[in-house]
Amino acid sequence: MLQRYDIPALQHPGEFEERWWSEIHTPISGPDGSVKWIVQRAEDVTVFIRSRRARALTAGFTEREKGMAAELFARPASCTT
Repeated sequence: MLQRYDIPALQHPGEFEERWWSEIHTPISGPDGSVKWIVQRAEDVTVFIRSRRARALTAGFTEREKGMAAELFARPASCTT
C-alpha cells in the first residue's frame, strides 16, 4: 500500500518535504500458530512516484497496482543495504 507521509525539510526548518512510502506488514507467528508480532517495513518510493516514466508505465493502473509497482521499484535498493 502506498502512503504519503511528509517529513521535515532539513534545509528549510518549519517546512516539510513530500514523501511516498510503500508499506509492508509481515505477521510473525508464535509457537501456537497465532500472530504474536507484526513486522512493519516502509520503503521510500518518492523517486519512483515522481518519475515521468513511472507515470507513463502506470497510467492505467489501480492504486493497488501502483503500490505494487512502487514496492518492486524499492526492492533492489533494500537488497543492497
